[in-house]
This record gives sequence, structure tokens and C-alpha cells, in this order.
Amino acid sequence: MRNKIIVRPLLWGLIVSIIGLAGWFLFVILSVITGGAFRVLANIFGRIMLFGLPAGIIWEIVRRI
Repeated sequence: MRNKIIVRPLLWGLIVSIIGLAGWFLFVILSVITGGAFRVLANIFGRIMLFGLPAGIIWEIVRRI
């Protein structure tokens, strides 16, 4: 029997969103310090943060159907 916490898509969506938030925060600060050199990476991590939790919610709904 598999551990239920490991297979919870909602939890994985939350983890991905938190990682995206941390990366976005770091690269926004670095982008401000360097004058925009890390702007692309900040945008990538911002999108990861934005879509991580909704993807987990949709994955959970599809899994239950």
C-alpha cells in the first residue's frame, strides 16, 4: 500500500507553488540589484508559482473522477 501523502496532487501543487515563490522572490531581488539581468528567470519562477497550485487542484479533480 502506498503512502497517501506521497500521491496527493494537491500537496505537490502546493510544494511547487512554494518553490516557485522562493525562486521568484530570489530572482526579483537579484534582478533589482543587477538592473534587470535576472528578469527572465524571475518571470519563469513567477509562472511556476502561478500555475503550480491550480495544476494540483485540477490533477486532484481528475484523479477523483
